[in-house]
Amino acid sequence: MEAFSLRQQLDDEVPDTDAQRREWLGHIIELCGAADAALDAQAGAFAELRDIERDAPAALEAARGRLATADDGSIAAELVRLGSTYAADEMLAVAGHDEQAAGLLAFARERTAAAERAIGAGRSGEAAVAIREAETAAAQADQLRQAVASHGEAIAAVEQRCAELIADLEGDVAAARGMTDTSGGITAAALATEQQLASARADLDGAARRPSRALQTLEAANAHIDGVLQAARDEQRARQLLGARLTQADDDVRQAEHYIASRRGAVGAVARTRVSEARAALAQARSAQGADARAALNEAQRAIRLAAEALTSAQLDVSGYDGYDGLGGRGTVSSGDLGSDLAAVLGGILGSGRGGYGGSGGSWGGGAWGGGSRSGSRSSGSRRSSSGGSRRSSSRSGGGSRRSSGGGRF
Repeated sequence: MEAFSLRQQLDDEVPDTDAQRREWLGHIIELCGAADAALDAQAGAFAELRDIERDAPAALEAARGRLATADDGSIAAELVRLGSTYAADEMLAVAGHDEQAAGLLAFARERTAAAERAIGAGRSGEAAVAIREAETAAAQADQLRQAVASHGEAIAAVEQRCAELIADLEGDVAAARGMTDTSGGITAAALATEQQLASARADLDGAARRPSRALQTLEAANAHIDGVLQAARDEQRARQLLGARLTQADDDVRQAEHYIASRRGAVGAVARTRVSEARAALAQARSAQGADARAALNEAQRAIRLAAEALTSAQLDVSGYDGYDGLGGRGTVSSGDLGSDLAAVLGGILGSGRGGYGGSGGSWGGGAWGGGSRSGSRSSGSRRSSSGGSRRSSSRSGGGSRRSSGGGRF
C-alpha cells in the first residue's frame, strides 16, 4: 500500500522534482523487495498447506496420531512424582507445564474436529489450515512433555554429581587430618568442609530435596579445601627443597663476593649492586624459612639468580679492564691511567726492600726510592725524565719483568 501511494504521487498532476522522483522510486523498489522477501519466507509453509490439501483425509489421520502421542498423560504423572520428591524451588523450570500442555491438546482436538467438518463439506483449503494448526499445537504439547522428562533426568544427574563430590570431600578431610598444621588453617578448612557436608546431606534427604542447592554448597566446599590442601602441599614441597637452595645460595653469594673482592679495582657498580642484593635476599630467605617456606624458597632462588648475575657482570668487567689480565697481574696499561700510576708507586716501594728495584742501578734508581735526594730522582730514576725511558723499558733493565719481581697492582 505504501508503494502504491508513492506511485500515485509520481503519477498525479503535481509536478515533482528530479530528486523527489529518484527518492520515491528508490523507496518503491525497497518496499517491493521487502514484500517479496516476506512472501519467500512463507513459501515453505504455503507449500506444506498445499500438500495437506491434496490429501486432507490422510493428513487428518496423521495429525490425530501425533495428538495421541502427545496426550498420553505422562506430563501430569511426572510432575506429581517430581513434586513429591523435590522442593518447589527445584520445579520452577517446569512449573505449569501440565496446564499449558492440557490447553494445547484441547486446542488440537478442537482443530481436528474442525478439519473433519471442513473435509465433509468439501472445503479442503479450510481443512488444511485446521490440520496444520492441530499439528502445531500437538507438537508444542509434546515439547512440554519432553521438557518435564528432561528436567527429571537433570535433577537425577545433579544428585549423582553431589554423591561424587561428597566422596571426594570426605577424602580431602581425611587427608587434611593427616597433615602437619602449624598455623591451624588446615584444621579450620577441614571443620568448615565437614559443616558444609552436613548441610548438603540435609538438602539431599527427605521429601523436599534441594539437589541444586546442595551442589552449590559442595562445589564451594571443594574449591576451598582444594586450595588449602594445595597450598599445604606446596609448602611441604618448598620446605623439602629449601635446605638445598639455601646452601646453594650461600655458596653462590660467597663465591661472587670473593671474586669481586679479589678484583675490586676492575669491577664496576652493577656487579656490586647485584651481589649486595643477593646477600639481602639470602638474609630474607633465612628469616622467612620458619614461617613461610614458599616465600623463603622464592628468596633463596632470587639470591641464586642475583649472585649469578653479579658474577657474570664482574667477569665481564675484568675481561674488559685495560689494566688487568684477569689472573692477578698487570696487562697492557693505557697512558694517563691513574690506577697504573698507583701500581707503579706501590711496585717501587715494595721493590726497594728486595734489591730488584732498590739498588742504585735499578729501574727506579737509588735516588728516587732508595734514599737519595729528590733532585737525584728526577735526574736519574724518574720515569718522566728523558734519560729514564719508558716504564716498561725501565722495568726490564732493572731486574726482569715486574710480575716476577712482585710489583703487580694488587
